[in-house]
Amino acid sequence: MALQVFSAGQTLTASQMNTLQASTYNYAVATVSGSSRTLAATDAGYILIFTSDAEPVEVTVPLNLSLAAGDSIEIIYGGTGSLQIIPASGVTIYSEGSLLTIENQWARVALIRTSLNTYILSWMTSVNTAEIENLSVTTEKINNNAVTLGVKTSGDYVSSLTAGTGITLSNNSGEGATPTIAIGQSVATTDTPQFAGLTVNGTTKIEEIIETVATGAALNGATTINALSGGIFFRNANATGDFTFNIIGNGTTPLNTMMSDNQSLTLVVLNQNGATPRKLTDIKIDTTTTPTIRWFGGQSYPSGNANSVDAYTITIIKTASGVFTVFANQSQFA
Repeated sequence: MALQVFSAGQTLTASQMNTLQASTYNYAVATVSGSSRTLAATDAGYILIFTSDAEPVEVTVPLNLSLAAGDSIEIIYGGTGSLQIIPASGVTIYSEGSLLTIENQWARVALIRTSLNTYILSWMTSVNTAEIENLSVTTEKINNNAVTLGVKTSGDYVSSLTAGTGITLSNNSGEGATPTIAIGQSVATTDTPQFAGLTVNGTTKIEEIIETVATGAALNGATTINALSGGIFFRNANATGDFTFNIIGNGTTPLNTMMSDNQSLTLVVLNQNGATPRKLTDIKIDTTTTPTIRWFGGQSYPSGNANSVDAYTITIIKTASGVFTVFANQSQFA
């Protein structure tokens, strides 16, 4: 509460004594069961215990809340979902890592007014597996083993920091997470992470890669290649006719959307030929786009090879929206 000032010989009033009772050494406690609440001036000097399991519980700090400088409201989250502190328009809340969401059950914070519409949210429990704003975790914190990172998915994904190894990723059933790692630390896996997509900035060192091979029916005529299905396509039945490739992302995502400008993508299509050699005759991108095609050795579309597997290696470079250059090569495996 606001600092009380007394003079010698002053008689304390009931109001002043009640104010002292609501000081930081003697909080009143109130339980809040609802999933949303707008703070009021009467909450000063209270510990508010929120019990709803909503995702998230929303606690709004309104504009021009009538608190004195130094007044505080403490919040404990007892639910199993999350609790979000929401500043109204015109309200500023400063906190470590810009964190305004409580993810851990029984975590405790204090909202302290410093001036009109300006507050500090002070974490009275450790900030570790809670959701931390992008780029707020610094290399210094990582090197000092000060932060444990958590990625919340529909499954059971856990990410933790291990001294000496940088970030350790482990995953039981958290398929679908799309983490971005850009901290410059080594990554060690203690299980088999499964991600819908993974972006890693900087030099990547990997001991081994196991790729999915997409199989399918014998080639003949127009053939759609879904780049999002993998990088290697093996047609291990003899082609029944010459064929063309239409390279897309998948049935809902065009390659032009999947790739950004100045990115490349490499695919390998393995075609099996019998006694009658069949060959690739055309390449299209997203059904209608004809890329610039440069074949290895300056050749045009090469002939197929009988009783062999022809491997077509196709590197696609996107230089602008709808503009692609393809570097292609055919290799024979007898």
